[in-house]
Amino acid sequence: MSGFALRDGLSFCRPDGRIVFLDIEADRYFGLSPELDRAFAALADHGAVDAEGGVALIRAGIITPSQSAVRPQPCARVRPPNRGIELRNGRASPIDIGRALLLRAIWRRRLRKKPLASNLAAIARRKSASAAKPPSHKALARIGLAYQRAALLSSARDQCLATSLSLASWLLTAGFRPDLVLGVKCDPFQAHSWVEIDGRIIGDDPENTRPFCPIRTI
Repeated sequence: MSGFALRDGLSFCRPDGRIVFLDIEADRYFGLSPELDRAFAALADHGAVDAEGGVALIRAGIITPSQSAVRPQPCARVRPPNRGIELRNGRASPIDIGRALLLRAIWRRRLRKKPLASNLAAIARRKSASAAKPPSHKALARIGLAYQRAALLSSARDQCLATSLSLASWLLTAGFRPDLVLGVKCDPFQAHSWVEIDGRIIGDDPENTRPFCPIRTI
């Protein structure tokens, strides 16, 4: 069976029924013209597109012919979970809080110096090479609380990606296999990122993630 797949580096989702793409190589979110949007929607929904639409999508760098895929697939989960890691019984030392602040600063600098694709690939490589550690509520609560306290000392506003990358990095070092989730919403357009462990959010308020439709999971 043959069909079409997304070009490497692209992912998409449908917040509020509108198709939004993420190109991690170009570090940008974008939509299509009405004509290309209709052609892509037909392909994504029904696995079929007319010849003219298919050629136009290939020329636009959205899809490529594939022998292993029938149609492009969106990021699988429609909505993020509504539960977070319980922090009430957690303890974070000054060293833990300092580590959270330092890691966030390191990843903020990395985002300025290196492309988005490179930073995401670094997390993906480490995750694929790690073995899942049995969840330790105490360890997760300690790390999550460290980030919560760090945000009180130095605002994490508009730093969700650096915060998420740094948190995922720490969790990987601790032996966990976190999911780094990038999401978007429309009207107005906004992007957000957060970290999950076994489907539960850590380092963020679940209410902050609720409006966002996941567009890529690392």
